[in-house]
Amino acid sequence: MLGGFRRSNKRGNVRKRIETKDSDEENEEGEMETDSPVATPKPVAALVETKSSKIKKSSSALSFGGEEDETDTFVVKKSKASLNMNVKVRKEKKKKKKKGKKDLTEDEDEIMEDVSEIKAKVKPPPLAVSGGSFQIKTFSDDEEVDDATHRFSARGGFGRPGDIPDAATIYAMKKQREQARQFGGGQNYIPMNSNKHAGRFPSENSRLVREEMEMNSSDEERMEMKGKQTYDPYLERRSQVAKALEEAGEMEEEEQENNQDEEELRNWENEQINKGTKIPANAYKRPALPNPVPMVHHEPPTIYSIPNSDQSGIVSVDYITKKLAEELSTKKQLHRMHSQDFEKIKGSLASSKENIENLEEKAEQLDEKFSFFQDMRGFSKDLIECLGEKVKTIKSLEEAIHQSMKKRNELIANRRQNDVKDEAQEIQGKTTADSDRVTNLRNRRIAEREARRTRRREYRQRSIGGSDGHFGGQSSDDELIPSDSSKFKADKEKVIKERELVFEDVNSSFSSVKEILSRFEQWKFGFNESYKDAFMGLCIPKLMAPFVKMDTLTWNPLETKNNVDFEDMSWYKDAAMYGHHGDSIDTEDDDLNLLPLIVEKILVPKLIVLTQDVWDPLSKQQTRLLVYLVKRLVDDYPTMTKESKGVQRLMETIVLKLKTSVETDLFIPLYPRSSLQGKNPKALIFLERQFWKGVKLFDNVMQWNLILSQKKLQELGVDAILNRYLIMALQQFPDPLSSFEKCKHVVNLLPKDWFDKNSDNVIGGLQAVARYLVGLASTAHANSLGYDENYRKRISTVIKKIISLLMHIQAFDEARAVATDHKEKKEEA
Repeated sequence: MLGGFRRSNKRGNVRKRIETKDSDEENEEGEMETDSPVATPKPVAALVETKSSKIKKSSSALSFGGEEDETDTFVVKKSKASLNMNVKVRKEKKKKKKKGKKDLTEDEDEIMEDVSEIKAKVKPPPLAVSGGSFQIKTFSDDEEVDDATHRFSARGGFGRPGDIPDAATIYAMKKQREQARQFGGGQNYIPMNSNKHAGRFPSENSRLVREEMEMNSSDEERMEMKGKQTYDPYLERRSQVAKALEEAGEMEEEEQENNQDEEELRNWENEQINKGTKIPANAYKRPALPNPVPMVHHEPPTIYSIPNSDQSGIVSVDYITKKLAEELSTKKQLHRMHSQDFEKIKGSLASSKENIENLEEKAEQLDEKFSFFQDMRGFSKDLIECLGEKVKTIKSLEEAIHQSMKKRNELIANRRQNDVKDEAQEIQGKTTADSDRVTNLRNRRIAEREARRTRRREYRQRSIGGSDGHFGGQSSDDELIPSDSSKFKADKEKVIKERELVFEDVNSSFSSVKEILSRFEQWKFGFNESYKDAFMGLCIPKLMAPFVKMDTLTWNPLETKNNVDFEDMSWYKDAAMYGHHGDSIDTEDDDLNLLPLIVEKILVPKLIVLTQDVWDPLSKQQTRLLVYLVKRLVDDYPTMTKESKGVQRLMETIVLKLKTSVETDLFIPLYPRSSLQGKNPKALIFLERQFWKGVKLFDNVMQWNLILSQKKLQELGVDAILNRYLIMALQQFPDPLSSFEKCKHVVNLLPKDWFDKNSDNVIGGLQAVARYLVGLASTAHANSLGYDENYRKRISTVIKKIISLLMHIQAFDEARAVATDHKEKKEEA
């Protein structure tokens, strides 16, 4: 329905009911609905409002036997409900005036006219007095009321506001109303309750419920302004359901309030009935009412809202075309969205099917992969547990062999120092009050020393080239007596035997480097991604550490006899071939650093221990072997850089060992020149021996060139050995020719890359050598005086060599000075 019915906002006035019984007349039913109070006939109201005179006793039709002999005068005052109704009427009038609603004003006028017409037609019912009591004639059941004459007015029924109807009128209207409600009333009967709540409340026929539902439309309801809306059946259905739920909640609250209001109204009605029926026994009877007062039924005008253009049934073709176009566009867009969703779902379905097929194909591979990883997990766990137990044994064996080597080195160093001390005391001829035991030990050491020297001299003579170029003191003197040699050999063999028993109780899968690496190769070639994610390139060197340490227990790079190079060991070959498949090499493969990491993490720490405890800096052979090994490691393995902590520790250990050797092994005695000129040849021999020992250590230090920095070598070699010990020894030699040869030999040991041909300055630290050469030239020329011509020529040749040596060390000023001085002295001679 396009148009909506607008219900009047007028609140219906409260209806009052008074019930009574008449013993002389039959009960009759009647009903009257109105929106205003019901007016009772004027004579009855006048009779009630005036004082009654005393009336004789008579039989009363009402059941008030106890009051027959009494006469009473009473006045019925207006009830509080009547006053409230008057106030409501006045308020309604004021609201209507303010709103200015013309249609409501016309309704009011029409209602008032109906009220006046009813007042004109209704006559006061006859009152019959019988026995001093009232007899009120009520409507008869046989009397028919013309339905056409029944018109209901909004204000008809109670007369003037505040008047109270008598009991008979109230009872008759109540009966009529109940009959109309039960049997449908008549043609003009308008139910006070609409059907919108039908079926929701079990007591929907209750009078109070109907009255309360009619009063729900409050005068204070606000007009709701809404814009033009497009009709949507789905939204309309949702709004209806929401509205029904809301009304159901409101009805439940109203039902509770109605029950309370109904009880209050019933009490009020009983009170009013009691007031109306307490009439003295001698009061006159009220004549019976005539025919029922015709009820005028007035239907309020139906107000329809003016339909707008959208609600009107008259629409244009353009409007219909526009709506159809919009609907078509909406449907097309919806269809397009559904098509896109369909294609997307179709693609997802195809992709899902493909994934299912791929996963089914990979299920077997995943099963194999899972089994492999389970086996690998168990293998790795068992390997770690096995190595964890064996590492302690391997470490103890490693410490044992290192201690044996350390004791051997300390024994040789202590013996060398004792030999120097014994020889110095022997040359000086000092006698000490030592015990026989100490004297015997010293004599024994001297005998052993001379025997070792004899054996070395004989060995050099038997060797190719003889003893040419060898100077006393350049021997290492590292020969051990048979007892000590046997003891160290036994210790070494014991370690070797215990090493063979380390993995005796272990399966080859956990003791063979080759088999262990083959298991990890299967992982690498089979599942390379997980292999990389596990960082196995860093883990494998740690797993190989126990095996490498065990194989290098007896490895001593400072010896050539019975020593195997680490690159010739089996573990090195297995590690070198690990991870390579075919000829192709992946430059980004982490396993390419396997050997460099093993060298850095395992061999370098062992080399540090050997350098600190076993290496003898005075041994030319050990020094050269160690220098060669370090150079090879630095050149061949990329992890051996100056940033490596292992390399840094190794260099620090080498420097510290050289400093210790300079401080403990070098000794230059000081003798007067007279004692060195043939009177005491042992002193000269001992001085030369100590000098050549210093030259040997100086040579060993210079072997570290290009490994240690030039600054560090100048500090260790030039400053600590050459200037402090060797120059002091050269100054004591009496023969200038031999002194020059010794000095020349020392200068030739300096690295050639130290000398810069483009520089005119003396190399740092060699100024002392230049000064010594200048002094040696003067001494040689002075010593040549008084000798024959051949000797003087030899001295002249030596001076020329001194000038050349000065120029070699870039002491050009000193060379020019020596040349000038030699020329002048030669001219003078």
